Amino acid sequence: MKKELDILIIEDVSRDADLIESELGDAGLRHRSRRVVDQKTFLDALRTARPDIILSDYSMPEFSGLRAVELLQSSGREIPFILISGTVGEDVAVEAMRRGATDYLLKDRIVRLGSAVERALRETAGAHGGGEFPTFLDHADERGIGAFRRGLAVENRLRLFVGK
Repeated sequence: MKKELDILIIEDVSRDADLIESELGDAGLRHRSRRVVDQKTFLDALRTARPDIILSDYSMPEFSGLRAVELLQSSGREIPFILISGTVGEDVAVEAMRRGATDYLLKDRIVRLGSAVERALRETAGAHGGGEFPTFLDHADERGIGAFRRGLAVENRLRLFVGK
């Protein structure tokens, strides 16, 4: 039986949280999630839950993704952390990675979320000498696989177009 991915989502806008959930499903990732919206609920979640990965918005009225990654680092827990933003510039992304974020995504490139989650989990497992990496991809979900592949194809075409 495949493991279900436990995801902690830090996002204050319901529509954006729904978009994240949708993309995870479209990528075929079997998961359950918990959404928090501020520092207090984030710290409560870190104390009471064992998420496999954290996905965080960059900018919120009462909290920020950079603050969340700092709190995660100070907790001593090594959980992959992906910063997701509609506005993050390269300088902010570099700063987030310097502070301990595993990856960052722009909301307009959210189709990369499934592959970014898988990669972050693999990197974390590899860094800790973990054994076999558990798969969260539900291969029975052909719709999800198709969406995942289409997203990769679009991303590859964009790379060719912009030369990166």
